[in-house]
Amino acid sequence: MWMTAQMGTGSPATKRAPRSSPRRPPTKKGEANPALGRSRPAGDSDILGPAGIGKDLRGIAQRTAALKTRGGAAPLPEGDLVRLFQLLYAARDVDFTHYKPPTIERRIRRRMAAMKVHSLADYVRLLTDSPQELDALYADILIRVTSFFRDPAVFEVLSRDVIPAMLRERSDNEPVRVWVPGCASGEEVYSLAIAFLEASADSYSSPVQIFGTDVSEPAIDRARAGLYPATIAENVSPERLRRFFTTSEDGYRVNRYVRDCCVFARQNLTQDPPFSRLDFISCRNVMIYLGPVLQRRVMNIFHYALREAGYLLLGSSETIGNFGDLFRASDRKTRLYQKSASPQRQAVPYIGNTQPPARREKTGMVQEQGSIPNLFREADNVLLARISPAGVLINEQMEILQFRGRTGPFLELAPGTASLNLLKMARQGLLADLRIAIHSAHKNDTPARRDGIHLRGDGNPAITASVEVLPFTGPAKERFYLVLFHEQPAVAIEAKSKKKRGSAAAEPPPSRPVERLKRELDATREYLQSIIEEQETMNEELRSASQETQSSNEELQSTNEELETAKEELQSSNEELTTLNEELENRHEQLGRANNDLLNILTSVDFPVVMLDSGLRIRRFNPGAQRTLNLVAADIGRSIRDLKMTLVLDQLEELITGVIDRLEACELEVQDRAGRWYLLRIRPYKTMENRVEGVVLVLIDINDVKRLVGSR
Repeated sequence: MWMTAQMGTGSPATKRAPRSSPRRPPTKKGEANPALGRSRPAGDSDILGPAGIGKDLRGIAQRTAALKTRGGAAPLPEGDLVRLFQLLYAARDVDFTHYKPPTIERRIRRRMAAMKVHSLADYVRLLTDSPQELDALYADILIRVTSFFRDPAVFEVLSRDVIPAMLRERSDNEPVRVWVPGCASGEEVYSLAIAFLEASADSYSSPVQIFGTDVSEPAIDRARAGLYPATIAENVSPERLRRFFTTSEDGYRVNRYVRDCCVFARQNLTQDPPFSRLDFISCRNVMIYLGPVLQRRVMNIFHYALREAGYLLLGSSETIGNFGDLFRASDRKTRLYQKSASPQRQAVPYIGNTQPPARREKTGMVQEQGSIPNLFREADNVLLARISPAGVLINEQMEILQFRGRTGPFLELAPGTASLNLLKMARQGLLADLRIAIHSAHKNDTPARRDGIHLRGDGNPAITASVEVLPFTGPAKERFYLVLFHEQPAVAIEAKSKKKRGSAAAEPPPSRPVERLKRELDATREYLQSIIEEQETMNEELRSASQETQSSNEELQSTNEELETAKEELQSSNEELTTLNEELENRHEQLGRANNDLLNILTSVDFPVVMLDSGLRIRRFNPGAQRTLNLVAADIGRSIRDLKMTLVLDQLEELITGVIDRLEACELEVQDRAGRWYLLRIRPYKTMENRVEGVVLVLIDINDVKRLVGSR
């Protein structure tokens, strides 16, 4: 009994149905399978009848259902997941930690059900002992769904508006650079190449460079070959098939000049360095499988890689999300975006993982939070807005990163060029104390507070406030400060004043203006002292930087001289390479013409011609030999000893060997099995250096001549 099974991400293939999964590690009769925890009885057959197949399918369905709870899929144990990610990372150098949990867990559960494994711990042990199952899981996780000219409406917009606009902006020698990350087997890359070639054929001559990358080596190898089944005719028009493809026995092969403008390479989008100076990026149906951490990193990578106003194409189920400052919509319907001249955003590092997944703070497989946790978080936000004081989050450059609460009574936008610098936005009377508090928090790395600050504003009532600065360190070891503003009521100020006056009752009470002036004078002194300390520190840093600059300048001068010398050498080498490249191109053209001439000569000759190498292997033959000697294209490279020739000639091998040894041609009359007579000529195959590297067999039909002679 045979059944059709979908294995991994490949196409459906006809497989003999075993009692257990075909991916299971082989076990001998009577040997225990560690994944199943039971022995296989001797004599147990792997071939099942219809009833056995149905029973196995019911078992797989029951095991899949057992992995679920009443409320949905039970979360997989985090410790076992980390171990599984470690195995994949060690084998393939790909970290799936921050991929979307539902997709990863669904693929793992499917493999567990196929392997008849009931727990993730048992499946991890199976992966440890079976590299084949590890490869199968890796291939199953890498979902490869692609086709030629997928979403025709998208390619219509590209061909009508986007591609002509890019080509118009290019000079004749400036290439258009395109990147297709997650290209799978290359259909998207070749579709874009065809679209660009069709557009450039009209009135543009800019070269096109298209880079296709993927983490799967087999997919990249298939893309490089450019060979696809005949079913692509469903998505590719007959005109494009005729113009850009060549028909072969296995389907259609992309023409050489289309493949020449496409470069394929293995690349991990989230770890490896990206391309740069790109005009167009097509990343369709990749982001939907990435978690928020990887999505943020990938969007920053795309923004870095594109030129100004470069295009980004996403899948029909994808959007730029919260990255509207990086990209603007060019065509929302087709998910086409353009790079924006965005404000600065902290870049995500491009280097790969230096630690295995287990050493990360989180595994990234945290389940999506439901409605109840979201409700709690919203309640927390409402409570914080009512209770927490107004404040701002700043970095070491005093740039405001976030406003918290109502900061209007304390901050205002300064006239002139727009700026989010905290010191420029401080209201009148706040600057000195604010700077002192920030300087103290920065110097001592402890919270700092300033009380009794009188603020005066244009048209605003005077208020008394306090400033509190809380320093902390961010995830990337950067220093940040949380500046909080507290509005102090007049009663609290009076209480503090009375307490101070009570401790010095013998002294006459000073007037309020004098007390306020003293407080401002003390603040000014502290402010000036902090400025003096900062100035002294800055002067020392400047002196040190000046010395380092002088030293660096000398090193740069020396490096510049070396670079000038290297530049001259490179120019000389470039000229030599250019000359050599021209010679190679000329030779390539000559070889192409010679090969075409040879093919036409062999095709035009009516009598059979067969060329053999020195090992008596078939090198080439013409259509006449194919008809007369029953040869096929697959016979090229096979030894003539292994072929069942139609000629009645037992000593053919000895004749060929004698011609090679004596360097002399020979002729003899032979018959085929149908009784037809031929004149067999065997000549040495000589190269231009007069070396013998085989023989040439020629058959001339003399059957009519023999019949005429016999009739006489």
